Amino acid sequence: MTSAYPEIIEQAESLVDLIKEHEITISYQKSLAEIGQDKDSQELLKKLVLLGKDINDRIAAKEKVSPDQSKNFELLKSQLDKNNLVKEHIKNQNQYTKMMQEILNLIKDPIS
Repeated sequence: MTSAYPEIIEQAESLVDLIKEHEITISYQKSLAEIGQDKDSQELLKKLVLLGKDINDRIAAKEKVSPDQSKNFELLKSQLDKNNLVKEHIKNQNQYTKMMQEILNLIKDPIS
């Protein structure tokens, strides 16, 4: 496939390589692979994601959090405090997401 803008495509491919080789990406991929090998960590991460979604939905609907939900949150927080793999993965994921968002912000509106 030939491109009408080969220089831009070439630079984009270089950017992809830089992103792949960056320590943030490498750390994120490593923690993602480690989570993939640990069923308990996978389950905890899944519960945290679902709880976060539930809390966001309740806030959006201006609903209060029930005592049972608060108790569930405290239990998950306790499990998270004991699970360094999930904590490290969440940190890596946040760093990776921030990096990608900064890159996308630069790309999405290059005229400004």
